[in-house]
Amino acid sequence: MTTTAPTTSSTPSVPTGLKSSRDDTSTADRPGSMGNTSAGSRPGDTATAGDSSSGDVMSRVVQGAHDTIDRVADTAAPHLQRLQEGVNAASETLHQQTDHAREMGHDWTEAARQVVREHPLATVAAALVAGMVLARLSQR
Repeated sequence: MTTTAPTTSSTPSVPTGLKSSRDDTSTADRPGSMGNTSAGSRPGDTATAGDSSSGDVMSRVVQGAHDTIDRVADTAAPHLQRLQEGVNAASETLHQQTDHAREMGHDWTEAARQVVREHPLATVAAALVAGMVLARLSQR
C-alpha cells in the first residue's frame, strides 16, 4: 500500500516512497513554514518527511500482517479440510447407525407380533406372571 501526497497543482501525485531526488522537499519548502526554500518544491505539497516514514512503516506493518494472515490461512486450510472430512464421515456413520437401529426396532416388533400370533395362550400366561412379579416387588 503506497500513500500519495495530496496536491492542488496540475502535476500528477507521486507515491511518497517513489519520488525522485529532484522532487524531495523539506518541510521548510512549504508555505507557512520557516526556513529556506528550494526550487524543487511544489505548491500544495503537505506531506512531511515524518509523514513519509510513518507511511512507509505503516505500509510495512500492513504488508506483514497480510503475509502472516496468508501463512496462517495456508497452514490452517488442510487441517480444516481434514476436520470437515471427519465431520462428514461421522455424520454418515451416525445416519447409518440410526437407520440400523430403526430397522432392528421394526424387526423386534415384528418378531414379537409373530410370537403372539403363534402362541397366544403362552403370551397371556407370561404377561400374567410378569404382572404378578412386578406387583410383589413393588409392595416391598
